[in-house]
Amino acid sequence: MCKSIDHMKLNIKINQTLNVEDLLFYSLILIGWGLVIGPVIAELFFNLSVIFGYIYIKKKKIKLSKKYIIILFCYWIYLIISNLYHVYFSEVPPKILTSFAYIRFILFFLFIKEILFRLNYKKIILYQGLPVLFVALDVIFQKIFNFNIFGLVPTDGRFSSFFGDEYISGSYISKLFFPFIVVLSYYFLKFKFTFEFLLLIFLFSCFVTGERMAFISALLTIPLSFIFFKQKRKILLLILILTIFLSQLVLKNTRFEEISNAFLKKESNSNLILNYKENFLTVLDQSGHLPLFITSHKIWKDNLFIGSGINTFGTYCSYNKYKSQNQYKHGNCSTHPHNYYLEILNETGIVGFIIIFSFIISVITEAINKIFSKNSNSVICKSYLITVLTFLVVISSGSFFNNFISIIFFTIITFLSSLSSKSFISK
Repeated sequence: MCKSIDHMKLNIKINQTLNVEDLLFYSLILIGWGLVIGPVIAELFFNLSVIFGYIYIKKKKIKLSKKYIIILFCYWIYLIISNLYHVYFSEVPPKILTSFAYIRFILFFLFIKEILFRLNYKKIILYQGLPVLFVALDVIFQKIFNFNIFGLVPTDGRFSSFFGDEYISGSYISKLFFPFIVVLSYYFLKFKFTFEFLLLIFLFSCFVTGERMAFISALLTIPLSFIFFKQKRKILLLILILTIFLSQLVLKNTRFEEISNAFLKKESNSNLILNYKENFLTVLDQSGHLPLFITSHKIWKDNLFIGSGINTFGTYCSYNKYKSQNQYKHGNCSTHPHNYYLEILNETGIVGFIIIFSFIISVITEAINKIFSKNSNSVICKSYLITVLTFLVVISSGSFFNNFISIIFFTIITFLSSLSSKSFISK
């Protein structure tokens, strides 16, 4: 009897010490820091968020969205079946474990979607954004002093902060900065022009990294903000004009000079469309992505409906049948096609493309309906919608099935869906 009482007391003590809500809170905010420290750490906190999310759901007896359960589990089962098919019937076996492990992203969305708005979500977003600000300031510091705060020097003239020879600091900043500055400026700081000052810092840091698409994605937040933040239109227009006037600064950066040289050439009006197309292809060629896009399209045409399998592009692109006869600046082979849309089509086919974009479009549609409804006033929801849209409006990109990108993507689309859900009550 005494033992059972002692055991019961111990359980009560553990439950009081280990609050699942607190554990989930800390695991969510540490995802952002994990992305900077290393993919293993990011994976750890992401997976812990799934585990704690499941415990929270069970404890509170929260029902999950049936619509998204159907869509996402159909996608997961499809990934497994299509990749198993390629294991047995294709000469290039895909990474079958990747398709099985994709379940963690699906569970993260399903669990955290129903939980986030019940937590102190503003602080979660704020703390997730602090490492983004830290990296942005460190990139600028590295540009000025030619080493970062830990003594890391730039490689090949690229300022990547703590990411070293992985040139992804701009991508990391551009995909996560906007909700942070909205939360900080609207809810935690009352200083005038906080939003505008932080926006300029993040834009400049993305520019400094030399990652063209990261800078363009960050810059796209301005015209999108025109739509959703009416009260900021005048100052945003000023920032946009300021950016245009700083084009001479852009020309001093050789990675942007290629784009400027291609599009600022004098063209005859009669062939304006044709010339624009040629200039666009020239930029893609100079970036090294054009031959990858062409190769990806060729591989997809041979695997139209179910794709070639996850992470198979790096092998197929070396085949002679997929090598282009044209002379390009760079080769046609890499680990992935460097475009989300082409990669999804290439490796999962039309079927996989339709399923995953049905999910994405559904989340975006719900968010837009929520934002423009009369009872909605969520600036945070708007910030995540802008972030998701800039994530998708890309020409060249990282790998959609890369853990780094997948963690970022499912974090922002989960937060968007949670904050635009019908059960959300603004705090």
